[in-house]
Amino acid sequence: MLLSTSRATCFQRQVAHRHPSAVLPSVSHAGRLLCVRPTRCVGSSTGNETDPEEDDAAPSPVPKILGLSTVFFCSTFNYTLLQNVKDSMIVTSVGAEALPFLEALGVLPASMVFFVLYSKLMAWLPPSQVYRAALAPLLIFYTVFGGLLYPNAAFLHPMHLLESMRSALPAGLNVIASMLAHWTYSLFYITAELWGGVAISMLFWGLADGVCTMHEAETVYPILGIIANVGLVLAGALVKLINANSDALLSATGMMPVQATIATVLVMSGLLLSVKGFVQDTYLTPGIETHSRAKSKKKGKAKPRSLRESLSVVMHNPKVAHLAVLVLSYFVASKLFDFAWKSSLLKLYPSTTAYAHVLAGVSQAVGFSTIGFMIASKWVFKWGGWAAAGLATPAVMLVAGAGFFLATIALNSGAAEAWGIQQATLITLGSVAGIVGRVASRSFKYSFFDPSKEMVFITLTPRDKLEGKAAVDLLGSYIGKTGASVIMQALVLITGSLTTALPFIAVAYTAILLAWTRSTLKLAELMPASSSAPPAEPEAPAEPTLAPAST
Repeated sequence: MLLSTSRATCFQRQVAHRHPSAVLPSVSHAGRLLCVRPTRCVGSSTGNETDPEEDDAAPSPVPKILGLSTVFFCSTFNYTLLQNVKDSMIVTSVGAEALPFLEALGVLPASMVFFVLYSKLMAWLPPSQVYRAALAPLLIFYTVFGGLLYPNAAFLHPMHLLESMRSALPAGLNVIASMLAHWTYSLFYITAELWGGVAISMLFWGLADGVCTMHEAETVYPILGIIANVGLVLAGALVKLINANSDALLSATGMMPVQATIATVLVMSGLLLSVKGFVQDTYLTPGIETHSRAKSKKKGKAKPRSLRESLSVVMHNPKVAHLAVLVLSYFVASKLFDFAWKSSLLKLYPSTTAYAHVLAGVSQAVGFSTIGFMIASKWVFKWGGWAAAGLATPAVMLVAGAGFFLATIALNSGAAEAWGIQQATLITLGSVAGIVGRVASRSFKYSFFDPSKEMVFITLTPRDKLEGKAAVDLLGSYIGKTGASVIMQALVLITGSLTTALPFIAVAYTAILLAWTRSTLKLAELMPASSSAPPAEPEAPAEPTLAPAST
């Protein structure tokens, strides 16, 4: 079936990229931003383009565009709310050391289980019902958590067993005892991480690909990219408003900030499902599904490529090899920075409300800056060429990271007194550099890194382009994000805490960014002088990607 195939493909990629933070190659799991690139749509893949003679009989595309925009806005709005709640809840109650363990031990297994469940839903239910059925487990848990688990967390969390569990584990694994003791918070973190992959990467883009023609996608999908960033900004504003008026909210409604945020997610989900039903019932016709099924049966199933075949192109094509280094470096470096930054942010904002307030402000900054840099990127590519655009992301991450790590390590080690620097100065420097690094790593990626990466693929032969994308995506998801969590877990086990591991994290972070910069310069030498070579063969725009923000 048309939607089933599209969604399954999207979610398989999502499972890979959510480990241990997971979304897609242009995702990143915390306060994440969403970036959209056009994809091949149903109309183009099946040849189901609308004849001019049938325009009068076809439904107007305006309600379709408004409907898709509403569904996408609700999805990204909820995504930002959930990311802020889950991070602030876990970091302030369990500690930032829990993040890599939750990603590896919780999010990945949950993604695998959800994929199996989704496959069953596609076999049991018609496509029109899969969307609601797939979201139902998440929405049910959010309802139970907000109405029952969170208000009774003090009773449900076995804190009296925490010390005994810690004594039974090595010092570096004490965080696992805290994760188990705060089991309701851990479950919420895992389910909140699934929202980006399920609601956006899989379900929304399955719907959009099912109702859009290629001609519509060229207009609609860039608009959706702006809508995604607007969702970040408005969701961040709402979180700040709720936290700033928590006392008044509690007296007026009896809800705590977390409960009010979850209630908003449920309300927006209701609107999402209602509008989605209209879009699907109006624009997804049985004829399109039948035509797609008939064509897919005629083509037959392609034989899946082995891991060795997918990675072989990295060995014989230097452009793909350098691209693999770039993508791998981004995911490892950004995750290492996120873990360290969230840990240090806790010292400045120890309460859940204050921590969520700061994360909300960062989400707003990511949204605003990305819109601005997306506009400016045109001139960067024009005047600075591919090299300037390719070097922008590692350069800003290196500068911001240097300020953050130097200030934080000096503050933790007591070097401020020896150097005659006031602690307030280091706190301010570290905080500002951390926020700049967090915002820049997202906004520069979506504005400069991703477009420059795609320009390299344009210069490849059709075969290398196909195999290269698969290899780069594989390295970015499995090795990149998994590697970051493995590094963090190993350092926490060896040093005992994330704070004491900061100097080692800084060394690894710097080495990775330098390797990234070197590969970028090498790749610039291989690119055409104009950096705008035409595609090796005509093809549809690339598949839309989620570039989430959290995790």
